[in-house]
Amino acid sequence: MSRRRFERWRVSIPAGASRPTSPAEWADAVVLVERGTLEVTCIGGASARFGPGSLLALGWLPVGRLRSAGLLEVELLAVRRRRTTGPDWWADVPVTRWTMAMVALARASAPPAGAQEDGLAVDG
Repeated sequence: MSRRRFERWRVSIPAGASRPTSPAEWADAVVLVERGTLEVTCIGGASARFGPGSLLALGWLPVGRLRSAGLLEVELLAVRRRRTTGPDWWADVPVTRWTMAMVALARASAPPAGAQEDGLAVDG
């Protein structure tokens, strides 16, 4: 049984329509504008337009709304590494010196079980 390492999904926005969004929806994803003109509006109000062929990393922006700014429906294709959870989440992570260093750093910086942090109990 093969395990797919990537997940992909499509989003369509009808011409003239918009939809709310957040960076979490696009975390770790590369987004391709396949069709139409996409207007990305950030939470602070700044916006930019992107046409077909544009590659975006929306998870890095404080994005708040996506809008189809042209006469055509916007079609987006998003791809990201499959998210893994559970006790064997590390099974899909390539073992490199960097990976080993990050795991060691995370373990070293974790508070001991039962420690207090900002007045809240932290489970180990």
